[in-house]
Amino acid sequence: MTAAGTEGSGGPQEGGEPVTPALNLSADDYLELTNAHATVTRLVLLDGFWTRQARSASSEAGDPALGAAVKPVVDEMDRTLVELRDVASRLPAIFTRYGPEMQTRYAELLEGRTVERADGRRVGLTEDQRTRIRKIVDERSGGDIVAHAINASERIAAHADTEREHLRQEFERIASGRESAGDLDVGFTVDILCMEFGIHITVPDVIVEAVSGLLGLLGL
Repeated sequence: MTAAGTEGSGGPQEGGEPVTPALNLSADDYLELTNAHATVTRLVLLDGFWTRQARSASSEAGDPALGAAVKPVVDEMDRTLVELRDVASRLPAIFTRYGPEMQTRYAELLEGRTVERADGRRVGLTEDQRTRIRKIVDERSGGDIVAHAINASERIAAHADTEREHLRQEFERIASGRESAGDLDVGFTVDILCMEFGIHITVPDVIVEAVSGLLGLLGL
């Protein structure tokens, strides 16, 4: 992971022409999208802690206390994956409703346009971030951000239970004194980023900081 403001993904880029105004979301859609964002944030942070603990436990394999120490985090990750599965299943309908507006905002962000923060500053994605996001969307959905967000949400809903099973298996390895990497599946992790980017195209209040942070946290 590269720290913000250094070589790599870098921090937000300031200034520049603004994107089009925020979408006119219904209250129900806004709540659904912000709930999805909160669920993703919680899962990513829990996974970071779980991965560190799993690798630490692997280096000290054979101590049964290590399994007990990480069990509360594993249990919370399991509950969060259930929440993510359920909310992801409801997002495709929302992305479809706002599809044209999402596509316009995505194109503008890739052009280097900016969003206005609460403090009045306008910030945008760095050239490196735009390049990496464009590469992911082009490879997975032919450049169509709406299809990209919909497909990612559907895959998350379909595979969340598989991730739960994998999580339990890795926990059992640690509990029995064996090694474990503790990571979520790479494809599932990329889908989380793709869905989250779709969310922030639609609810843009913190899109730049959110995407910058996710690229770093997920190691992409």
